[in-house]
Amino acid sequence: MRTADDRTILFVEGESDCQALDSHIDSECTYSLPAGGKQTVLKVRDLIRSCQIERVVFLVDRDLGAPASEGGDDLFVTDFYDLDATLFFSADILGRVVHSHLPRGLVHQLAPAGVVALPVVMGERLQPLSALRIVSLTTALHLNLGGFPMDAVLTSDFQIDTEKLCSVAISRTEPRPSRTVEELRDAIWLEIRSNSDIALAHCGHDLYSILAASARKLRATAGKDALEKAARAALNCAELHKFLFVAAMQRWADDHGTRIWNCWA
Repeated sequence: MRTADDRTILFVEGESDCQALDSHIDSECTYSLPAGGKQTVLKVRDLIRSCQIERVVFLVDRDLGAPASEGGDDLFVTDFYDLDATLFFSADILGRVVHSHLPRGLVHQLAPAGVVALPVVMGERLQPLSALRIVSLTTALHLNLGGFPMDAVLTSDFQIDTEKLCSVAISRTEPRPSRTVEELRDAIWLEIRSNSDIALAHCGHDLYSILAASARKLRATAGKDALEKAARAALNCAELHKFLFVAAMQRWADDHGTRIWNCWA
């Protein structure tokens, strides 16, 4: 049942989503609520729909396969793996982040073509870890890949050493997986060769982690958390308009006679 506040409610997964989006939300018409994870958002959605409460929308991470809508038009998914990854793949946002947080000239050492190419270059270098994430899911290995120690597997030329990656992943996982380093390595390269959409498997935390670890190889002080927070703060209206999930939510708002975004005419 509604309280006296009849604004549209936007449920998101966590506080970091609010940090990125809140300044772009029309607070007179809409407010965000962090639910504490994807499954909680989906459970709240089921409850809201069963109670037939209106003017509630839900945003979840795409992860490795977005949930089906299951009827209705109130569920939206991020363009890439999660919101942080979606911000990372905006060259304008990432450019402002690296120019303000990393030494001048470092970008061309990481990506000779410059900042415009940096998201793609970092994404290509992250492919082994993202492929391993897919392999872990599809084969039910349940590898412990969260908060992965990127410095331990990154080479001097900013590539992920695949065998080290597999070895570290196995050593971090309990109970110990049945696959060998060689078997995991071969599965990774098979996934990379056969999956044309592997960019959608790049977790935002991993993208900022490989960027920060690469910068440290060049003796720059860079932290993943600081880069992530800077990207959330760097989101502007021009970049917001480019996101597919934002446009879809705007269409929903138009259909329901309300406003979600404060910078959308």
